[in-house]
Amino acid sequence: MFFKVENELKNYHKISLFLDNDSNGKTTKENIQKSYKNVEDCSLPYAGFKDLNEWFCNQ
Repeated sequence: MFFKVENELKNYHKISLFLDNDSNGKTTKENIQKSYKNVEDCSLPYAGFKDLNEWFCNQ
């Protein structure tokens, strides 16, 4: 679904990513980091989980 927001990301000064820790999430993160400046990967706190929701439910 990245293609739906790709052009909108140009309007942001900072992009915070809370993507899934699967191959699709990692690929999307890499594509965004290559295309835009000021991208922050916020997935480090839930690195051992599938996604932010799974991490949150285990807290």
